[in-house]
Amino acid sequence: MKIHKRSSNGRGEYELAGAVDGYTTTMLLEKQLVIDAGPELGKIPTNIALKKQGGKPRLRRLSNTGIHIQRQLEALLLMPKSIREESLLLGGQPVIIAERYILSSVEIKSVLVLDDQAVIKLGGIDCVNDSVTQEIDFSKRISQLMHLYQKVESLPPRVAQALRAHLANIQTGSVISSVTERLVLDVIRATEEAAKDSDAVLIPGEDPVPLLLDMLRSQPMIETPPLDEIDPADIEIRRRVADRWRLQKDRGPASTQFRRDVRRAYDSGCLFCGLKLPTSEGVRIAGVDAAHIIPWSQYEADVVVNGLCLCKLHHWAFDQYLLALRFDGIGYEVVITELAKTAFANSPVVMQSFEAVAGPIPLTRLPANKLEWPSPKLLGQLYEDVRVDF
Repeated sequence: MKIHKRSSNGRGEYELAGAVDGYTTTMLLEKQLVIDAGPELGKIPTNIALKKQGGKPRLRRLSNTGIHIQRQLEALLLMPKSIREESLLLGGQPVIIAERYILSSVEIKSVLVLDDQAVIKLGGIDCVNDSVTQEIDFSKRISQLMHLYQKVESLPPRVAQALRAHLANIQTGSVISSVTERLVLDVIRATEEAAKDSDAVLIPGEDPVPLLLDMLRSQPMIETPPLDEIDPADIEIRRRVADRWRLQKDRGPASTQFRRDVRRAYDSGCLFCGLKLPTSEGVRIAGVDAAHIIPWSQYEADVVVNGLCLCKLHHWAFDQYLLALRFDGIGYEVVITELAKTAFANSPVVMQSFEAVAGPIPLTRLPANKLEWPSPKLLGQLYEDVRVDF
């Protein structure tokens, strides 16, 4: 059995077709559909029933208030709002973008009839645009939402607030309404705002759930040992383990806040070369990164004094120990390491680019607040841990 959208010259209609568990559409006439959202979210009434109209069983609201079935499903599942006019569709990936797709059909896996209600369990939900179909599995999507709700404290504050409001609305057990839709819009907007600080590429109005799940994936697949468990003589191994720690620290909600704080402190300017490369209306991703001085877990890593604002080139050069930062007791200087001199001995152009930034750093490039200047202690610890020679 399926809920499906019937095409027409206008906006189309949502109908019920087929059979399941011995029930045909005729046997479900005049019964309110109730969505079984699993043990976590319970059973959700829809205020929608199957009625005969024009000789066909069509889904109709039981009163003139409320929203239609496809909008309720979208609001329940944190999906952007779809459209019904097929003439307005555009094609290509991604499919699920606000007002650029149609929720075309919903599989009903089982039905339980109770008096004037039909409790339905849902399966695949087909979302289509002009050229591509994407299926969302209802049960899997509910599991993903529950994971987000349970881990909400690990997400950016505005996202967390919007998710809590959405969950509270669903848990009332009331009919899903335009209020729920507005809460979904809040989640989408908060996710888009958070994406600006995570350097994720997000299309405005896109399904927020995959990105939010990705924000929670802060642990690498390979377990990374603490640096102090590596033999001090194994310099290459220590540096490779340090690289893994850096990759780990560059993911997740804590890193998003760290990135935001470091860019603010340095006014989106590279400490090494001085270029200011912020986001703007025309530039979505900043040209500067928040580089960790020491990424390993035994230190408090996500604080501004453990960070440097560096452009993409100089972030790479710092992480690869080609350019080092040294504190002389008064100020800071950029130093070309022996590793760089060896690695690029036959690349004069590269060495010239390093030499262009080597030397004392103007105080104007440092944070206005001296308490946010790079920690000399952590810089010293870094170069002791990975054995870098100047």
